[in-house]
Amino acid sequence: MTTNRAATSCARSAGAVSEDELSTDIRYLKRLWKVVQGRMQTAAARTLLHEDLALALRSMRDLVRRERREGAHRFAARPS
Repeated sequence: MTTNRAATSCARSAGAVSEDELSTDIRYLKRLWKVVQGRMQTAAARTLLHEDLALALRSMRDLVRRERREGAHRFAARPS
């Protein structure tokens, strides 16, 4: 995984994750940052530029992602 020297890193507290998962997170955060920067250019003062999902929705999202990922691994591990 490579990042720009000017980029800021984030730490995950969800436990051990693969390099692919971290790369996916970094790509998402880079896209999100571009959206926020674009909004900063046109927004009035004191405007909310981004709001994350509520905790319950984030938990559901993460659970679905994990199940999809594990399902894909089980499917790939089946003998042909």
